[in-house]
Amino acid sequence: MAIITENPLGSMSGKLGDAVLKKYKKTNKQVITIKPDMSRVKPSPLQKFQRSKMKLAMDFLSPLKGLIKEAFMPFRKNTYGFDAAKSYFMKEALYPAEEGGYAIDYAKVLVTFGDLRIPEGILIDVDETSEKLNISIHWEDNTHQAVAYPDDRLLLVMNVTGRSRFIYYKNKAHRETLSATISLSQSKEPVEYQLWMAFVRPEEKRASPSVYLGTVNG
Repeated sequence: MAIITENPLGSMSGKLGDAVLKKYKKTNKQVITIKPDMSRVKPSPLQKFQRSKMKLAMDFLSPLKGLIKEAFMPFRKNTYGFDAAKSYFMKEALYPAEEGGYAIDYAKVLVTFGDLRIPEGILIDVDETSEKLNISIHWEDNTHQAVAYPDDRLLLVMNVTGRSRFIYYKNKAHRETLSATISLSQSKEPVEYQLWMAFVRPEEKRASPSVYLGTVNG
């Protein structure tokens, strides 16, 4: 801190770069202080946890921005889908890991959200006997219920566990079809996939909440 004893230019105040000029009324003296460099301030343990949560959320959700824009309808009006997805992800889909930081609870992750009825009575069959990894999915007919339309499009989302890599299947079937099969090339190295399913109406910007189907090893 510096004190200005004489000032031929008169009283000064305000900011100049990192310098802050101000006047103390009690002493009638003007002083110059330097703003603290916050980048050098060590974050508290709570701040570290919050930053790790934010980083994990952004690493996971950023590759999904395009899909979220189409198929994640915010809980509240005047809210962006990505902001709503990130808020939910950080509150509900993360838990403290034993080794420190946070880990993802994939069963609680939502990759889509909206007012359409969710898929129900889902069964999965995985065939690893061929050169391809074939995943067959079956679901019950619930088109007799509200907000469940026969021509709702099936959406399948796969995530390579621990990586920011996603695979989408958008035009494999409709709600009334009751089944769909997808095929993946077998990987030379063991790969674990996380799988979600939803129904969407992209022309109307409507979607169902996604349903987590579990893990598939390829």
